[in-house]
Amino acid sequence: MATVRKQRRGDEGSGRGIAGANGFAICAMLAVLLCAGPALGTTIESLLEPFTGGHASVRVTISDEDASLADGELLVTVEVLDGGAIRGVFLDLADDSLLGGIEVDGDYVTDVETGDVINLGGGSNLHGGGSPCPCDLGVEIGTPGGSRDFIQSTSFTLSSAYGDLDISLFFDQNVGVRLSPRNSSKLGGVLPVPEPSTAALLGLGVVGLGLRRKLRS
Repeated sequence: MATVRKQRRGDEGSGRGIAGANGFAICAMLAVLLCAGPALGTTIESLLEPFTGGHASVRVTISDEDASLADGELLVTVEVLDGGAIRGVFLDLADDSLLGGIEVDGDYVTDVETGDVINLGGGSNLHGGGSPCPCDLGVEIGTPGGSRDFIQSTSFTLSSAYGDLDISLFFDQNVGVRLSPRNSSKLGGVLPVPEPSTAALLGLGVVGLGLRRKLRS
């Protein structure tokens, strides 16, 4: 004689409850990851070290968080922590098809060149062993001779007529800075790939706690 086993109502309900809780958790996690990151914006930062010249330290920051930025614009900030004046900023980006329409706007920007740039003229170059260049973009800052405009902090915006610039174009890309000949230092580094935002991680933690309590009940 065949034996038919009936599932207890409590077991069946428990199975549905676990499946429903898992579905809720997955949807909530996706919502946190998709919505929290872009809304908060991103900033990446690199501390550059000299590959030739005297001791120096420069911080380069790229951000899409500044309230003054239009859609598709990025803000680049360069700060000398130790050393001379800024004469040139050199950047690589992941999609060089946007270079033809690149626009750079800043108070101290005096020249812009694109495509395999290593020398902007007037002593603003990144020649030398260990250089991160040639780079896709070169931005000259100020004028030759540090006595006239000794610039140790500057910002400029980047945009492209060919499409929006996303900050991910600069993830894991080379960056270099040339300081004035008076403190003849050339510095290089790599821009980082950011880790998941703190808000997204906190959101996932809250979802996890909620799921744990639901399963216990």
